[in-house]
Parts: sequence; C-alpha cells; structure tokens
Amino acid sequence: MVEGNGSQAQGPVRPDEILDMAGSFWVSAILKAGIELDVFTTIAAGNDTVEKVASSIKASERGVRILLDALCARRIISKAEGKYLLTSATDQFLVKGKDSYMGYAAFSVLRDWDALGRIAEAVKKGAPIADVYGAQSEAWEEVSLGLVPSGLATASIIGDILGISAKMQPGVKVLDLACGSGVYGYVLLQRDAKATVTVIDWQNVLKVAHKVAHDMGVAGRVTYKPGDILSIDYGEDEFDIAIASNILQAFAPETNKTILSKICKALKYGGTLVINDLVPDEERCKARGALSFAVYMLVVSTGGDAYTLSEFESWLKDTGFDNVVEHRIRGATTIITAAKKPLALPAGEGGAKWGLKPSSP
Repeated sequence: MVEGNGSQAQGPVRPDEILDMAGSFWVSAILKAGIELDVFTTIAAGNDTVEKVASSIKASERGVRILLDALCARRIISKAEGKYLLTSATDQFLVKGKDSYMGYAAFSVLRDWDALGRIAEAVKKGAPIADVYGAQSEAWEEVSLGLVPSGLATASIIGDILGISAKMQPGVKVLDLACGSGVYGYVLLQRDAKATVTVIDWQNVLKVAHKVAHDMGVAGRVTYKPGDILSIDYGEDEFDIAIASNILQAFAPETNKTILSKICKALKYGGTLVINDLVPDEERCKARGALSFAVYMLVVSTGGDAYTLSEFESWLKDTGFDNVVEHRIRGATTIITAAKKPLALPAGEGGAKWGLKPSSP
C-alpha cells in the first residue's frame, strides 16, 4: 500500500512498546504547547535564549527552559552553546507570517485532544460524540491555510498523473469539491493557461480560496460556488476533471455513492474524477495512518471511515465510472482516478447525431 501508511510487516509488540504507545500523546502535548505559545516565531525573531523567549511570550523562565529542551529532544528545534535554533523544517513550516506556515493545520488537529479522549464512548455508541468543527466553523479556514504546503505537493502529482499541459488538450474545465484553499485546482490552472476551475465550499472557506487564488495568479479563471456539497448542484456534462480530495472519508457509503453520482453527472463523457484519500489495506490491519484516522471519523462523524480500494471501485462502477486506477504516491494518501463511462449509443448510430463531442485525450 501507500508508503508512509505504516503497512509494512511488523513483529510482535513488546511490553516497552505498549508503554511507548500509551505515552505517545506526550509528544503531541509538547508540540501543541510550542505552537500555542508561538515559541518558533519568537525564536525566528532573534529571541534565542530562555530569558529572551520567556520575556517575549510572558512566561516563566523555568517553564520555557523545560519546554524548549523537550522540543530539542524531539529535534523540532536545536541548541548550541545555550542558544536555541530552528531546524530548517521548523523555520519553513512553524514560523507565522510565512506562506508555508502549517501551524494552523497542526493546531487544529491538536484541538481534537478532548474528543479523542472519548474514543471508548464513541465505540460503545457507534456514533459521533463530538462536533469538533461544525458547519462553516472558522477552524476550517485555519485548516485550509495550514494545508497549503502539502496540498501544493499533492496537486503537482495530480497534474503529472493527468498530463496537464502534456497530454491533455489546453482549456480543461475543473471542478474542485470542498476545495479548502483551492490549491488542487489552482496548480492545474498554472499548468494550463486556458483552464478554468469551479470551486465549491462553505462561504467562509471560499474567502481563503479567493486569497490563495490571487496569491497564485489564477483568480481571473476561478468561479466560486458557496454551499454544502451534499445539497448544491454541481452542474451537468460540464467538466473535464473533478477533484474530491479528503472528502469521502467523512461520509457513509450510501452518501458517498450519492456524491459520486452527482460528480458523474457534472463530468463530460470520458471526463476524469480524481480522488485523494486515506486508503487502508484490504485486510484493514496494517495501514496505521488510515486506520487511526478511521477512529477519528468514528468520534466526529455520523458515518465516516477509511475506505479500501475495493470499496471505492465498487462505488465508482455503480455510479457511472470505469477505468479505475490506483496511483501510489509518497505520503499518507492515495490517489485514485476514474473515467466517466461513454454514453452507450444505439447500434449503428454515431456520436455526432447525438450531439456528443470527443473527450480530451
């Protein structure tokens, strides 16, 4: 399965590993404190000693020293001759004000702390026990901004898979569902100067997508469509490409089939659907990241889960797609592509009579 998903063969768990697993939340707690107190931005500003950091964030010197040393031990920062330094990764991703800042996304994940302490309760109920974000919560704006760096990398891979500016004819029309920052579609626009994208998300999240579109120089080719993907109309026979990134994980199978049917309707015949999601192994026993995320879905969603490739294949074939292909990429997620089935024509009839246009290669 996907590299980074923890699917490698493993030996029996040792007693010390059980204790390590029990205490692994300590690492999250330390990182959460570092982000919450913004010590990384503080160090980047030249406050490289305990005294300077404590003064800047208005905290006790003892507390700051203990926290910074713990961050050093986890290689999040480093220390030399009593001075604290940022690693290259921390400088890039945890310093506020940089376009690559991921602190909002990381902190939003860490915000689920209390909810994840109630997993046993969710297991008994088989239903969500916390509304962590809620519809149109401001948290989604922070998550969208924080995920821009990783989204750009995945979007580039999607562009390669689709052959944008290489194999596909210029001027593709793209639909990006629950778009977040919009980077998946925007990267395709940067590759195809004639392409356009329609982005769908809640109104407050589209404010983020609008800003990112301007930053990436593609705002003039973006149509913003506010609404809930379960109720909004996507269109009909309109798009060459549809993107559903980290969406289907949040819903039950029947709801996903409804969404996929709507996507199929919105695509032109031969159009391509791109799914980017956490996909566990078929036995559901090895993919640590995906299977842990399934537990999170149990806690916060009505029917969400981590779905296997065979489940995606079944839904896609039931909703009008064929040519389903899995693309293994470096990272936690898997990319799946599928094509809208061509319209079955009466025997002896050509496409021209029925108003069909050849799809992009």
